[in-house]
Amino acid sequence: MKKCIIVLCVSVVLGFLFHLNIPASLITTLFTVVGIMFSVGTSLVVTISTQNIHNQQAKDLVQETINNLLKNYIFCFLLMTAIFVVAMFFKMDNYDGFQTCEFTLFNFDLRFNYSFSVLIYSGYSIVYFIFNMFETRKQNFKIEKIIEKEMEE
Repeated sequence: MKKCIIVLCVSVVLGFLFHLNIPASLITTLFTVVGIMFSVGTSLVVTISTQNIHNQQAKDLVQETINNLLKNYIFCFLLMTAIFVVAMFFKMDNYDGFQTCEFTLFNFDLRFNYSFSVLIYSGYSIVYFIFNMFETRKQNFKIEKIIEKEMEE
């Protein structure tokens, strides 16, 4: 969860530095991809079964890891969803782009490009879900090894 928040902060900083206007259609497409990846990843996590593990200590450890994976998936996707919803408020009506936020802070004129921040966080989310799919697979291998070990004993 900390990584998601750190990347969000970095994406906000980058939104102040880079003033590329990302098309709304690209942001919507990326959000769709993130949603699909969340759905696939979550289904992989929730279908992990520990019922064949008889060692209660090992079972508790595996279940805790599974719960942490699921919590992280949900948190990252909720954050992405909130960012996307806010992005839609910045969308221009007659143009496939987003408005920039311009304001003054301590006599500095600042310009925030929200669409670039959304692009960065969307990219991170996609990579995050891919990485966590590999972590889910590792967890499945761990369960298989625990079950094999129990069968040998």
